[in-house]
Amino acid sequence: MEPAPELVLLMERMYRSFDTRDSETFIDGVSRQPGSMVIGTAPEEWWVGIEAITTMIRVQFSEMPPIHFDPEETVAWKESTVGWVVSRAPMVVEGMASIMTRSTLVLREEGAHWRIVHWHISIPVANEESLGVALTTAVDEILTLLQDERPPAMAMSPDGIVTIMFTDIEGLPL
Repeated sequence: MEPAPELVLLMERMYRSFDTRDSETFIDGVSRQPGSMVIGTAPEEWWVGIEAITTMIRVQFSEMPPIHFDPEETVAWKESTVGWVVSRAPMVVEGMASIMTRSTLVLREEGAHWRIVHWHISIPVANEESLGVALTTAVDEILTLLQDERPPAMAMSPDGIVTIMFTDIEGLPL
């Protein structure tokens, strides 16, 4: 895996297509391969295949009020002909308060171009709202919860360093 700055630029171009309501730039960024899909924030926004994506993007871009994305963080990686992007960007709709969005894209290199095979944009919702309970969401919170606990002797090295191991994380290189 390696960083993919060209995919960050592609993401910025896609955000700008919303600013200008340029549906053709958006559509050009989508792969024509079977299985390409876009998942939006509304429950019914689940489009598979370039025909469905093209039709819906053209219609929605013509209906949208002015929208501006202001990316806070965009990270992109690639390996061979596959790339992925994750991005957090406040979305500003004219006349409304800004709302945070998160996007995940999977791309494939098609000749001289990278094209989207999967885009999922979401609006984060607090765990209390979606699950009815608060969940720990940061390693710092875990450390705060455990700061008064005495670590097991076998977890501590002679110099006092404690090792914390998460055993429920799968599929990550060690």
